[in-house]
Amino acid sequence: ATPTMRQHHAIPDDLTPSEQAFQVWRGLPELSRRLGLLVVVSWLISSLFPSLVRTLSLCPKNTFGLHLWNLATYAAVEPSLFSALLHAWMLIMVGRMVEPIWGSKELMKFVGVTTVAAGLGTFVTATLICMLASSSWLTDYYCGCMSVIAGLAVALKQLMPDFEVQFFFFPMRLKHLPFALVAFTVTMELFVGSGPRPVSTMMNEEGQEVLQKLPSRSGSALLVIFGTYGAWLYLRYFQSYLNASDRSAGS
Repeated sequence: ATPTMRQHHAIPDDLTPSEQAFQVWRGLPELSRRLGLLVVVSWLISSLFPSLVRTLSLCPKNTFGLHLWNLATYAAVEPSLFSALLHAWMLIMVGRMVEPIWGSKELMKFVGVTTVAAGLGTFVTATLICMLASSSWLTDYYCGCMSVIAGLAVALKQLMPDFEVQFFFFPMRLKHLPFALVAFTVTMELFVGSGPRPVSTMMNEEGQEVLQKLPSRSGSALLVIFGTYGAWLYLRYFQSYLNASDRSAGS
């Protein structure tokens, strides 16, 4: 049977705009709300304590130094308020479609697997590129939750492939969303750049801590590519409740 989304209760017309907004917020699935809120709160905390940006972002050189938590915590670091709000909104919009079908527990496991898979793939690829091309990829900082959003796009492709959404004002079926997201991210990084860079504390020549922009690929296509592929692998081979026909459809 084709999975369907839960129906939301209608919001009374006699409520004030703020009360209506609160009712809409309460009507969203709990985990999706928390994930969106986490993105904004983590940006606020890292803005108040900039040294956390270097500690949590994925930097292959630091990961070699046994900062293995970077393979997951990079997703909690956003380089700007705009990216934090945009990604929080995207997480909520996509999560509210997946969570009613999977449930909070499965969605949380999927987010964790996708995040680590994208972090590991980015770490290995950046290391290989540095070894072969002597580039700065080893000392760049990778951050942002686009890997999770890319993974959820794969989930939507499997769950409701013919459902139509707006992708930058263009109608698109969800079965085309993962490819469109990867193509858009790669194109933007090749021709526009990696976007805003996160700010953290660095030691200057006088031994003083100062705020500086880190060398960064905050919107890295690598995170999106490996988030997409990691999600596909998990759904294709490891998601426990899928039956054989569902896994075949995932291919």
